[in-house]
Amino acid sequence: MDTVTLELLPKRQCRVLKKIVIISNEKKELGTIIYTRELTYKYNFINQTEIELNQNNSTAKETYTNDYIDNIILELIKVRYPESYSINDTLFFKSDLQKIKILTNLKIIKTKIIFHPFIAHLDYTTLRREIINYYQFNLNIYTHKENESGLIGTFFINYDLSYDLEEIKIEFE
Repeated sequence: MDTVTLELLPKRQCRVLKKIVIISNEKKELGTIIYTRELTYKYNFINQTEIELNQNNSTAKETYTNDYIDNIILELIKVRYPESYSINDTLFFKSDLQKIKILTNLKIIKTKIIFHPFIAHLDYTTLRREIINYYQFNLNIYTHKENESGLIGTFFINYDLSYDLEEIKIEFE
């Protein structure tokens, strides 16, 4: 048996690896969306307590470091593909960088995800800014399939304006 030494990545390069596995209505895997989240003061492992984990009857990997953005991205995918699910992992060691290379070494379907502010419930006269930003990301869906045309299209997410998306540290692979 060989001994392997794990070398930590610099703190600024440590990430949470998020995978959304897209499952068709016929229960077949269509592809995977992969993105990473930077660990920040608000987005970290510390906020998920052991009590919360026990109350959810879940393992740490199923529940850790999910926030509003992670949840709305998954829910958006589940509108079209209700059986889809997410998997969490970490990128803490240099050897972990191989995970992304392996996961992304597949056929790519290019699409977009647009975060559009949800303002229908607001009194338009009370808006403080004349300009409201929306956020657009290029999104790759990685698949083994040769022709998954059903996955092509732009995904739109309505987000709550009270959530500051400019703080979000998200990178789609």
